[in-house]
Order: sequence, then C-alpha cells, then structure tokens
Amino acid sequence: MLARAFWSWRAWLARCRRHPWAVRRWARHESEFNRLLAHRSTAIRDFFVIQVGACDGVMADPLHDWIKRANWRGILVEPQALEFERLKATYAQERHRLVFENVAIADMDGTCTLYRLDDAARTDDWERGRASLLPPYDAHRFIAETVPCITFDSLLRRHDVTRVDLLQIDAEGYDFEILKRVDFATLRPALIRYEHRHLRPKDKHACRKFLKRAGYRVLEMEFDTGAVLSSSETVGIASRAASGER
Repeated sequence: MLARAFWSWRAWLARCRRHPWAVRRWARHESEFNRLLAHRSTAIRDFFVIQVGACDGVMADPLHDWIKRANWRGILVEPQALEFERLKATYAQERHRLVFENVAIADMDGTCTLYRLDDAARTDDWERGRASLLPPYDAHRFIAETVPCITFDSLLRRHDVTRVDLLQIDAEGYDFEILKRVDFATLRPALIRYEHRHLRPKDKHACRKFLKRAGYRVLEMEFDTGAVLSSSETVGIASRAASGER
C-alpha cells in the first residue's frame, strides 16, 4: 500500500513537471535565489555556509563552484564514510577555510541508523547520494549502518558559529526534520536552500509554512526550495557580518 501511494505521488509530480507554467515558475525562482546568493556573497566579507548532506562535493552539488571560486568559509557535513573521504579530496585545496564533519545531523548526540543504498542495487552513479535517516520504502535495496550523529545546535557549539549566511540541506527526505531543530530565535540564516523532492506532500507544505512563520520568503524550484530572510533583518545581519562576527 505504501509503495503504491509513493509511486502514485511520483507520477503526479511527473505530470506537474511537464506543465510549462510550472517549469517557468521554477526557473524564475531559481534565478532569483541565485541572484540573491550572488549579491550576498559579494557583499559579505567572510561568507559562511553550512552544508548538510554534502556527499562528495561534486555530484549534483549547487555549491561546488561557489566554494571553489568565492572564497567561502564553512562547515560541510556528510555521514557516509566513503563519500566523506571524496568530499575532503574535492576540497583539498580549500581545507584551510572549511571544516569537515563525518556525522549525521539528528535529534540527539551519539549514534543513529543511516539507510544507505546497497552498492549492488545502484543503477546509476548519482545513487551514491541515496542515504537517509528515514527508513526507505524499498528497504530491501538498502543497508542499515550505525553512524555518529549530533544535533544542529551541537554542531554550532562545537565550532562557535553564531552567524550563517547560507544553510544548504540535502538529507534525502529528512530535510524538514533538520529545519525544525534550528533555533531561529538565536540563529537566522540569511538564505536557506533544502531539497523538497523526497518530502511527503504534507511535509513539503508544512515546511513552507514553517519557514514563512519564521520570517522567510519562500521560492519553490523544481527539486529544491529556497528561503530568503526578510530584507530588514538581512541588513542587520549583513552589518554584523561586515564587522567580522561569525
């Protein structure tokens, strides 16, 4: 029953993607988000990013070129051991301005179960990125591994982070759970981008409402959603960033 519901939902999404109006709207939103990102990257002297689910730093990664060319600082988080080693190799020349964390972001500090697609079950190279804290609907294709985990707050405390310019999340369906655990009373990233592709429809809608209540304008793209903090708050954060506060 669950599998039938999942594939019905995927079929409905596929039909929506073929609609020209939706395609134009997604493209417009992505262009606007990238424009705002470029503006902030240029305006902020010490741009700081946290990327949750960085994989190898290359595959389907919207931040790769930015990190390489724009001199960003930040924390890159990847729970899969092999992809984590590839991630460090990808950014070997940028290691002086990046921190690498081989952990999952969860609701506790300690260990948790990560469901990773079995190598033998992969049909394409991009499926290396299929790993989530959520039990998969096609569990027979996945391997359950125990990995270290920390909360988002613990990650911030570990590295004394008080300002984030961009929070990027690609957690294969666990994205909303991570966002719900961000304390927006103390930390308000100027920009957020998360993958909504694997969220259940009700969670996709709830996540947008959650961010709007937190003071963000939401820009839905084809596979991701961008969130932009209101202009008045962004100005205040930018002024603190200019003074070197992180």
